[in-house]
Amino acid sequence: MSQLELSETTNNSRKAARWIPRLNDGQW
Repeated sequence: MSQLELSETTNNSRKAARWIPRLNDGQW
C-alpha cells in the first residue's frame, strides 16, 4: 500500500469513528 493510500484509509477511519457512534446511538 502506498503512503497516500495509507493516509486516505486513516482519514476515512477517523471520519467513520466520528459518525458511526452517532448513527448507532439508539442501537447500543
